[in-house]
Amino acid sequence: MLLTPEKVMNMSKLKYLLLFVLLLALASCGGEAEPEESAAGSQPGGAAPAEPEATLPPPVIVSGDQDPTQAGETQAPAEEAPAEPVAEEPPAKQATFPWPVEDFGYGTQSHAVVGDPKFAMDVIDGQLGLDWVKVQMEWPIVQPDPEVRQWFFYDGLVDEASAHGLNLMFSVVGAPAWTRAAGGENGPPDDYSHYTNFLDEMLDRYDGKVHAVEVWNEQNLDREWATPQGLSPASYVQFLSLANETIKA
Repeated sequence: MLLTPEKVMNMSKLKYLLLFVLLLALASCGGEAEPEESAAGSQPGGAAPAEPEATLPPPVIVSGDQDPTQAGETQAPAEEAPAEPVAEEPPAKQATFPWPVEDFGYGTQSHAVVGDPKFAMDVIDGQLGLDWVKVQMEWPIVQPDPEVRQWFFYDGLVDEASAHGLNLMFSVVGAPAWTRAAGGENGPPDDYSHYTNFLDEMLDRYDGKVHAVEVWNEQNLDREWATPQGLSPASYVQFLSLANETIKA
């Protein structure tokens, strides 16, 4: 091939152009490439350097009542609040027995045996502020037959009166028909001992909860004191005397 001066000049230009393009390519790649290290690394024997094990900070123990955000802080012990004095409950009201002879007691009669005895005693004690409650106890209801006792009619009433600290008076009235030859209940028993025996049972059952007894009711009326002899003050005084001995005993 015949190289003319013109061809030589063109080839030189092409060479410099290729070199310029190569330099631009290297510049765009960040300069000269560094030789890669072998997988074995630069340690003697070709072994890879051991990576240090990651260590975690020691766990922080947080108690159940400690704020986790303040676990690392030293907390001063909490000051104990002074204990509040416990208010003592006032003692339960108690019935006054025996009733002082120099005091005048206030009371009312109630028929709570046919209603709600707790409500009745709440009213008598809490709203009226009375000391006594009188209730008629109908003997024929409790002992309709000689061997039958139905105290449950009055048990709740007695308990509520006692719980409210009320003095309780029972007016024991009527006689079961089996105690009277004439029948009916509006009069005393033929044998007064039946009445005193009933009083003894009643006071024994409600020991400490009955504070007075009214012996009969309106014995000056023939509808209440119906006997073959009619009204008789002497008969009632005898009846009252026997009942009084039992009650006092």
